Amino acid sequence: MTPPPTTSTADHVLALVGAGGFKTLVECHGGTRMWMPKHLDCEKGQNLVQMVGAEAACRLANELGGFWVPIPNMRAEPSREPDVHRLLAMGMSHRIIAITLKITEKTVGKHAATFQGRGA
Repeated sequence: MTPPPTTSTADHVLALVGAGGFKTLVECHGGTRMWMPKHLDCEKGQNLVQMVGAEAACRLANELGGFWVPIPNMRAEPSREPDVHRLLAMGMSHRIIAITLKITEKTVGKHAATFQGRGA
């Protein structure tokens, strides 16, 4: 489930975590959806806390906890279709491919459709 947008999700996340935290999220998870936990345990060093800091992570959990939040892909890159096909042939999931190639899961899905259409 994705949170209902009131403003753009990217703007909302930016407002909650600040420019530095937003940059880190985009660099690490851009183009994918990221699960926002409802409850954080800062002492266990959750990944989200490590990326954006405890205060920003708490703001995200309070506002968007319990939802998969799309993290925008802010990079312009040439087509990665051959790379997607190679990684699909290796058995990687769409999510892992998106993270590896720094593209969106939606783009991976489009390339996967052409891969499957070729009977590979």
